[in-house]
Amino acid sequence: MLRSLTTMEQARSWLASSLARAIGSEASSSSSSGASPSSGASSSSSSSSSGAECAAPEPPDNLCCPITLKLFEEPVFAADGQTYERKAIEAWLKKAGNVPTSPLTGEPLKDRTLRPNFLARALRP
Repeated sequence: MLRSLTTMEQARSWLASSLARAIGSEASSSSSSGASPSSGASSSSSSSSSGAECAAPEPPDNLCCPITLKLFEEPVFAADGQTYERKAIEAWLKKAGNVPTSPLTGEPLKDRTLRPNFLARALRP
């Protein structure tokens, strides 16, 4: 339980920093297109501050596929309730034969249905 709370805190922190960067980049691009002299002054100050940005933090583990260990591109839910990269879980299920199993638990899966995980996809940087 503690591990999942830590992971959720990491996810929240990462999401907050990603949103702040996205909002900051939208604000600087919209202010640079403004015609008033005051917006031009704020544009130069925002562009100098964005040049000093730190590198983005690494995404938390729960935004990475447990099979490939890479950031999700097309995340899907499997019958075990876990999220996987579509190509990775499809390959896993293909080589599983008649009785597909969960890559994480080894338990048999009820079916081979894969459903898109829109939330995981939206959280991608």
